[in-house]
Amino acid sequence: MKEIITINTKLLAFRDQAKSLAKAAGQQKSPVLAFNFARVEFMSRSFADEFLNVLTDLKARKKTVALNALKPELRHFLTSIQQVRVRTRAEMAEAS
Repeated sequence: MKEIITINTKLLAFRDQAKSLAKAAGQQKSPVLAFNFARVEFMSRSFADEFLNVLTDLKARKKTVALNALKPELRHFLTSIQQVRVRTRAEMAEAS
């Protein structure tokens, strides 16, 4: 059964907010989770970066995660940040 974690704020601006979502996800028994972003209108880069860490951790723990009702511009924003992270890691690997 899928567990849904509803985000009840319009603004996601802080890393601590992402960590709170990680804590909520960690309390769920189901291997399938969904974050409901229906009310979210803004997401800062700090939140997005930390939330990507949360998603990576959940995947490492064999959780399947869906991002429900995420506005297209916020999905694009998350994707852009993920791409920057991948490029940065590749550049760091080349440098060492």
